[in-house]
Amino acid sequence: MKTLWNFAAELNIDYPWVRPLPLVGRAAARLAFLLSLLFAGGILQARADLWAGSGDPFTFGFDENGHGLLDLRNGNGVQPLTGMLLPDPTQPGNPLALTYLLPGPMFNGDVRIWDDASHTVLSDVLCFTDANGNLTGQTANRMIFYSQAPGPDKADTGFPATLFPNDGGGVVEAANGTFLWDPGGPTDNIFNGVSEVPEPGVLALLGLGAGAWRAAKRRK
Repeated sequence: MKTLWNFAAELNIDYPWVRPLPLVGRAAARLAFLLSLLFAGGILQARADLWAGSGDPFTFGFDENGHGLLDLRNGNGVQPLTGMLLPDPTQPGNPLALTYLLPGPMFNGDVRIWDDASHTVLSDVLCFTDANGNLTGQTANRMIFYSQAPGPDKADTGFPATLFPNDGGGVVEAANGTFLWDPGGPTDNIFNGVSEVPEPGVLALLGLGAGAWRAAKRRK
């Protein structure tokens, strides 16, 4: 199997500035090339982890009526976390919106939950912000849950006039009204959302990790 070191060596042959170098210099040039590859890979990974809601890892399940379950992954199990109708610091006039106060800091911004695979019909929005309504940076300590209006649920307040997406395109809601937002993969924060009146057994999934949640969605 060809190693990265050999690959770098082959590439170096084609560069005239490498040929005159002594063996030690060639090795150093090859090492610098490899480090640049690894550094670039690290930057790409870091960028992938900067989506809204990324932060110290926890698992959070929630619905549109303020029912939440939080697992800090510290061995103490799942604890209830209730969402409240609080003034929305991101909108003019600070209208009431369903807000879950979460461990922070997390990265700020909006996450779009789509009704369709073509990303044309918006179902819900998760807004990660702070008490000052910042939608950029890494200061978020709360999640505001917006859903389509009008409706009977606490989240059915409609969407802000302007969104600040930080979601890589967003995610698509499943047919049973659930969705998963895991901005940095299974080792980062995991958000298990219920957008509609849950089917029997769906609420029990709120506190599960990403693997169990995906498996449950595949069975639907």
